[in-house]
Amino acid sequence: MSLIFKVCKKNEWEEAVNQGFYNGSDIDIKDG
Repeated sequence: MSLIFKVCKKNEWEEAVNQGFYNGSDIDIKDG
């Protein structure tokens, strides 16, 4: 298993914890 680190905003992290996964930031989704 590989680990990937991502610096994100606190609210993005809290949302990821609540959902159980991280979709990426708005800019990640926009630029693919």
